Amino acid sequence: MTDSSYSSAIAIVGMGGRFPGAQDIEEFWENLRAGVCSVSDFTHDELLADGLNPAELAKDNYVSSKGALDQPDRFEAELFGFSPRDAAVLDPQHRLLLETAWTALEDAGYNPRAVPETTGVYVGGGSSEHAVAAMADPSLVAELGLTQVRLFTDKDFLASWISYRLGLRGPSMAVQTACSTSLTAVHLAVNSLLLGECSLALAGGVSVDSVAKRGYLHQEGGVHSPDGRCRPFDERSAGTLPGNGAGIVVLRRYEDAVRDGATIYALIRGSAVTNDGIAKISMTAPGIEGQSAAITEALATAELNPQQIQYVEMHGTGTALGDQIEIEAATAAFGSAGDTPFWCGIGSVKSNVGHLDAAAGVTGLIKATLMLAHREFVPTANFSRANPRLGLERTPFRVVDRSEDWPRPTEERRRAGVTSVGMGGTNVHVVLEEAPPNHRAEPAVSAEGPWLLPVSARTEGSLAAGTQAMSRYLARRDVAFLGDVAHTLQTARAELGVRGYVVADRAEQASTGFRTLGTSCGFTSAGSPPAPVMVIPGEERQDLGAVEELRRTLPVFRDTLDNCAEHLARRHGLTTYPWQAGADDGVPARHAALFSVGYATAKQWASWGLRSGATVGEGLGEYVSAVLAGVFTWDEALDLVVARAELVSGTAAGRMLAVEMTQSEVVRLLNDGVDLAAVNGPRACVVSGPKGAVEECAERLRRTGRPHQWLQSEHALHSSVMDGVLDAFEAVVAAVGPRVPSGPYVSTVSGGLIEGDKVATARYWRDQLRAPVRLDGALRAAWEISSGPVLNAGRKGVITDHLLDRVGIRSIYDVGPHATPAEILAVLGELWSSGQQVDWNAVTSVTAKRVTRLPGHVFDGTPRGAFRLNASTAYRPTSSRPGQDSGDAAQLAPEADAVTEVTVEPSGPTKPDGEGDASRGRIIELLLETLGVASHEFGSSFLELGGDSLGAVHLANRIQEEVGIDVPIGLLVEDHSVDELIALLAEIAENPDSDARIGDLLEEIETTG
Repeated sequence: MTDSSYSSAIAIVGMGGRFPGAQDIEEFWENLRAGVCSVSDFTHDELLADGLNPAELAKDNYVSSKGALDQPDRFEAELFGFSPRDAAVLDPQHRLLLETAWTALEDAGYNPRAVPETTGVYVGGGSSEHAVAAMADPSLVAELGLTQVRLFTDKDFLASWISYRLGLRGPSMAVQTACSTSLTAVHLAVNSLLLGECSLALAGGVSVDSVAKRGYLHQEGGVHSPDGRCRPFDERSAGTLPGNGAGIVVLRRYEDAVRDGATIYALIRGSAVTNDGIAKISMTAPGIEGQSAAITEALATAELNPQQIQYVEMHGTGTALGDQIEIEAATAAFGSAGDTPFWCGIGSVKSNVGHLDAAAGVTGLIKATLMLAHREFVPTANFSRANPRLGLERTPFRVVDRSEDWPRPTEERRRAGVTSVGMGGTNVHVVLEEAPPNHRAEPAVSAEGPWLLPVSARTEGSLAAGTQAMSRYLARRDVAFLGDVAHTLQTARAELGVRGYVVADRAEQASTGFRTLGTSCGFTSAGSPPAPVMVIPGEERQDLGAVEELRRTLPVFRDTLDNCAEHLARRHGLTTYPWQAGADDGVPARHAALFSVGYATAKQWASWGLRSGATVGEGLGEYVSAVLAGVFTWDEALDLVVARAELVSGTAAGRMLAVEMTQSEVVRLLNDGVDLAAVNGPRACVVSGPKGAVEECAERLRRTGRPHQWLQSEHALHSSVMDGVLDAFEAVVAAVGPRVPSGPYVSTVSGGLIEGDKVATARYWRDQLRAPVRLDGALRAAWEISSGPVLNAGRKGVITDHLLDRVGIRSIYDVGPHATPAEILAVLGELWSSGQQVDWNAVTSVTAKRVTRLPGHVFDGTPRGAFRLNASTAYRPTSSRPGQDSGDAAQLAPEADAVTEVTVEPSGPTKPDGEGDASRGRIIELLLETLGVASHEFGSSFLELGGDSLGAVHLANRIQEEVGIDVPIGLLVEDHSVDELIALLAEIAENPDSDARIGDLLEEIETTG
């Protein structure tokens, strides 16, 4: 549903954020509803322990309060491909914004590692102590190079790091307008979407001025509050206080969001940016005309008038001048109250979290968006009574001081404005509107469970926390359709290495499953496992009882069966549905059923991306293998199966008997007319022949107490009873014309791999009817092609434990028609958990596949520290991974229990024992410092260990300066191990004719490319 009036509307489809007192958007909303002030008040001991100068703390005007983040230096660097050294140098603002972008994309229903390429990024940040300290440290600059230090710490690269690490190829811009940065970024993203520069946009900002516990010095007449509280528009208002946080919104054009079934928080109807220019008392003072113009222009862009707005999220710093000018500017844009004051609510999130600087605007936007989504006004924290100097009774505005329902205006939509004002005069206003009702397509009415709900993380701890969050979410939410949850988890989450899954029909069942999964820690690491081996059944005792349920649930299975049924009815007059064929329907119908069900099973698994490394067809099942290998088309094979069955049904009555004996024992048992029909395992054989002769064998077995079991076949396949029909069948196959298989072919006739040209003969298929089925050897041959798990599409037990042990197979899954849909999906979950690739878009069988909001990735980061100015604690290197000796790890990372150790005093690694002369030793030291790894990892190349071309340039310069040799850059980035590289460089250093040696190396590099 779209409307021409929404042609320029932008949908907010996802949000992510970390704020004081809130690790995520949901917790932020609960705090807002409760009117919580999330400002931290530090004790003197906390501040001193964190390195604050005691003299500063002793000042009377020191205020020990801040809108602080919990553990602001924690970062899951490995998730974004950063080495420990690089993560430690990376500014905390970059770290936080990367994780926030990941969260926002998941919230919007996107896999953060597979986002549409034309995704724009518009973000900005504030000044940070980390960046200043890093740039000012000469030893760090000497070690990494000035450019590298800037890349890791400068806010100019906030957008670029997100685009690079997440593979986003739309516009990528770092935005800077001081306090209004993040709302300016939203405005730019909106325009970029409307211009068609990108199809998806991330917009927002971050501010982490310092990871330290810090307050501030209050100055009378300044912007900061004397008591550590911000009270916008209150009679006690006296300023704001600093805070840290980050927020990102994900934006799409409204019509695109509706088309793709996105969940929409709210719409952006218009936005505008202005500057005060010189029309104010000073550079840092706010201006009435500029702020008023931003509101007026944004409303004009939205084609709305002020009376259609019910709430404005103000900049609201709580300063005497700032609040007064903002109210005057808003009144100028909205008009005076006239006879109806207080018809528009106002508030400011700074009362809850402090002033988040570059992240302040997007934080206010997120607050207003949540209010629209929940249709609820939330209180302004710390508010008691309006400041009388503001004269609110002469304006349309009232300060919202309690949680209350947001009633929908008559014939109108709920709408809000958001204002952000930057020091220096850049003003931004955004107009929001609630999402239209019923903008999402409904799921298919016929869609049924069960559903496969996969989850993954980088660590077991992260996955356990994530599954518990999912359990709580499903337990307390009214989940209308579990298929939406399944589709979201399958397609809108990155596939990480630690995996688990739940199969469920209902939300309560899924909640219980996730709770159990989260505590069992029965997870497996994904890698690149060998492809599975599929075994297709071919005997009549196959149980087809669950086929109808599978047909109802699995779409490809259903469509394939229906195609087979239609072909059998049209071509052969067999009107019984294949899955309903019974003993009274005749051999052709029963054999056609076996082929149809086996083929449908193989097609279903292939549609999920589980293509077999090898296929083994047992008896009739080999016709399915032949179709998969391209020997026959499916309808040709089905015709041959029917023709074969018609010939078989004309033979004399016979029987087939399974015996628990070795092949040599069976041969001694055979009497006249009885043949060995199958070798399924070391002690699993089948004999076949005329009815009376086989019954005589069975009697002998009974008398000796040897286990045996009759097969459900009244015909003696793979015995001399078939001799009379072999010529006729060979002629039928010759008329069809089998083809050479497309790849290696496992034959149950030979019990191994067979040349393709032999399979492409009618004679082979004649022998396939007469010769014994050698499943034992075929499985061993298949295992040589692919040592993956076995998918047994036949009856349970056809592949015996003896055979598994003999072949070496360690995992087997029953996926035949006896399995329920839940059991089938559980196998798929097991395979995915072990690292198999799954095409999730083919798994969720719903017509309208919709993503829904769910708990996202739980970051399992470690403290990375931050550089600090004038810190009293030292900065020491630590190991790159748990348990590693830190003696030769020259990365920059504070100790885990010293989160705030930040001033750089790098102590170079000690020279490893036995490394040779001074030149060689210094080369090793420089490599250790550059790569930030341990010397035992030098078996990998420079690039594999995290080096890059810029680092190679810097390293070459340092080697030239400190060792005195000129190193070609190409030598550093070639595919040598670092050990080999050290040997080459040492040789150059020691070789008097080093110029010639370098020339030889360069020529070798150019020759090899």
